[in-house]
Amino acid sequence: MARKQKYKKRILPRLCVFGLVLYAVYTLISIQLEVSNLERNISNLESSISKVKLENNELERLLGFGETDEYIEEIAREKLGFCYPDEKILVDRSGN
Repeated sequence: MARKQKYKKRILPRLCVFGLVLYAVYTLISIQLEVSNLERNISNLESSISKVKLENNELERLLGFGETDEYIEEIAREKLGFCYPDEKILVDRSGN
């Protein structure tokens, strides 16, 4: 009888330690998964930021370019089909 009581007394601390170890492992795994998800989100956001910065630089360039005579001439030629009075426009109709 004394042996069974001694065995029962030793198993309870072992179960507690085992439970704590399982909880610690579960917590570490869940934290690692959360960190990897956050790193993936950071990577996606950084790529989005770089795309937006490129777009912003292009828009700033166009904004500065819009005030020049060259830009106005380019728009008049391409969008409106204007040309100088003494200029001849050749159109390639070969489809190449």
